[in-house]
Amino acid sequence: MRRFSAAIAITAGTLFLLELQPARAFTCTGTLGPASGTTDANDGQDLVCGVNAAATGIQDVAVGSGASATSDYATAVGASASASGLQSSAFGASTSATGLQSLAFGFGSLAQGNNSIAIGTGTGTAGALGTLAVATGYQALASGYGNVAYGASAVASGLGASAYGYQSSAAGGSSVALGSLATSSGLRSTAMGFSSNATGQESIAIGAGLNATQAAYSAGTGSIAIGNRAAAGGTDANGFSNAGNTAIGQRALAGSSASGITNATALGISASAQANNALALGASASATAANAVALGMGSLADVANTVSVGALGSERRIVNVADGTIASGSSDAATAGQLYTANQRVAAAFGTTLDAGGQLVAPSYTIQGTAYNNVGSAFGAVDSWMTATSASLTSLQTQVSGSSGLVQQDATTRVITVGAATDGTVVDVSGTSGNRTVTGVANGTVTSTSTDAVNGSQLYATNQQVAANTSDIANLSTVVAGLGGSGTGSNYIRANGTGPAASAIGANAAAIGSRSNASGADALAFGTNAQATQSGAIAMGLNSASTGTNAIAIGTGALATGSVAVGAAATASNGGAAFGDGTIATGTNSAALGTNASATAANSVAIGSGSTNTVANTVSFGSAGNERRLTNVAAGINQTDAVNVGQLQSIASGFQSQIGGLQNQITDNQREARRGIASAMAMTPASMPSAAGRTSWAMNTSTFRGEYAFGGGLAHRLDTNAPMAITAGYAFGGGNNHGARVGLAGEF
Repeated sequence: MRRFSAAIAITAGTLFLLELQPARAFTCTGTLGPASGTTDANDGQDLVCGVNAAATGIQDVAVGSGASATSDYATAVGASASASGLQSSAFGASTSATGLQSLAFGFGSLAQGNNSIAIGTGTGTAGALGTLAVATGYQALASGYGNVAYGASAVASGLGASAYGYQSSAAGGSSVALGSLATSSGLRSTAMGFSSNATGQESIAIGAGLNATQAAYSAGTGSIAIGNRAAAGGTDANGFSNAGNTAIGQRALAGSSASGITNATALGISASAQANNALALGASASATAANAVALGMGSLADVANTVSVGALGSERRIVNVADGTIASGSSDAATAGQLYTANQRVAAAFGTTLDAGGQLVAPSYTIQGTAYNNVGSAFGAVDSWMTATSASLTSLQTQVSGSSGLVQQDATTRVITVGAATDGTVVDVSGTSGNRTVTGVANGTVTSTSTDAVNGSQLYATNQQVAANTSDIANLSTVVAGLGGSGTGSNYIRANGTGPAASAIGANAAAIGSRSNASGADALAFGTNAQATQSGAIAMGLNSASTGTNAIAIGTGALATGSVAVGAAATASNGGAAFGDGTIATGTNSAALGTNASATAANSVAIGSGSTNTVANTVSFGSAGNERRLTNVAAGINQTDAVNVGQLQSIASGFQSQIGGLQNQITDNQREARRGIASAMAMTPASMPSAAGRTSWAMNTSTFRGEYAFGGGLAHRLDTNAPMAITAGYAFGGGNNHGARVGLAGEF
């Protein structure tokens, strides 16, 4: 047996002899090669140093009291260090490397999985239990395949999980927890920031807080929470785990208030979306009903399937809307300007104008020199004048009678005169038997200057016309009075009397136009064959039909069944609203705005020419192959302004930049850690010098996971009774990784 001292540098699975000199303090058995020394029973190439140290595999190294290297090419350095895995390495007291090619570095550290690494110091334990796992830090634990735990008490327990930061926890498979106390317990979830919590499958929580209640919380499957106190799918307090919710912004909440809320989205500071498929966009915006949308700061959408751009007392206008095309087949949306033009046309039809607010100005009509400022008064004046005319004609008829006096006939002109040469102003042809009839009277000339007598047939024709006029005027008077709110009985208007009559049999109803029919109470039918058959119904236009209570159909061929249809051939039913020629709104509570727009599903909305919507509770601005963009949106400035795509892209770019910077930091930290490990491996101490005053040295190079380091050590022996030396070492691993040590070594 030969006595010697050895200085070694250790890399994963490799042992180098740097200096071999006679020693006086301890006894080692074996050699580092077949050249010299005593081999053990296995192969004679093991190194064993220390009381009860054991090296039983091929080319093993066991250094330290109770050190044990029991597998081939294993290295155990330190009291009670154990390297039982093939090509494993254990450095430090009570360290254990049991996995294939595993590395345990630091007091009490455990590398159990194949190719795992455990680095930790202190009284705690660093553990890399999974294959290819890495645990770095006091009490860090990486227990799954390929797991990484980096930081004091960091735990990566899910398969392929990564935990970075003090007491960070990555329990979900393939999850990532980044930040002190960050927790990612959902499958493929991500938690970034102090105390952030991602519990749902594939959920994301980004945002730090002063404590767990202030950090981002993402609970449901596929949920995303970004921002201080943001919560998606639930909160730490209520434990809900609703899926598909997104909350972005400080204190933003999405689907977190009750169980079962899915696909809610809240974007903005204190924005809240707390119903299925709800969207709240803007600071303090709130969407509390299913499929509701709240747009803008403080907006409230609390009715299902609606879009709100404000709140009670804080309403907003929608501006910068282009004029829609008004034509047969058009489904464009109409602007206020176009509605103003339509009001002008209505005003022109009634002979009046519009005020500055677009409202009808009271009309003025002059009848027989008197001005009237409403339709009812004007028709009343016409009725009075016609009645007086009829009375005058009747009086004239009764006043025509016979005469007495001489009857003469001019021999030349053959003109017959009666009483031409006598006085008197009355002609009386009555006799003792009563009144006489004057017959054979030719038709008199009826002019403003005529003094001709009129015969019975002329008076008959006049009476017939007067009677007809009287009846028509009376009916018109009744209708006009009805329009003014004071009429009773049958109210209808007939025009162009040669065609089929209008019918207005409903109470306070009015019908204008051939075959028009207003059979419902308070109904109005205006136009040829217009039909208003229910209470409060309005039909205006050729062949228009309004068949539901309070339904409105305006336009040629418009059809409204308990709904509103405005435009030629517009059709609306089931509470829908259709605006524009050819529009269709047949879904329950649907709306179609624009020529040929179609909304056939419940609560659906179609906006724009040719837009179609067949899906309930959605809004369509086009059709397949004819989609539209919302353009010319200015960049928001204040907190309550809307944002455009450019601003969103800028925000996304900022997030991408921050995430990229964070990834770079992680990469840099990993590189620095690997360099540090390589530096520690290269800083091998020199052996004890052979005599007092002598100095020994050792130079080493090492590599660890792609990083390289070189270093060296010195030992200067002092002139003391017991061997004692001052030691120093230095290593450089690249970048800012400089390491140095100074110490004291001895033998006893």
